[in-house]
Amino acid sequence: AEIAEEMAYCYARMKSDILECFKRQVGKVKD
Repeated sequence: AEIAEEMAYCYARMKSDILECFKRQVGKVKD
């Protein structure tokens, strides 16, 4: 199950990175 854990970790990081990107874009639009 090591590969599955790696995938889950990568996916979680990717999702949080996308959320951060989205928040920054929204912040730019507001300014």
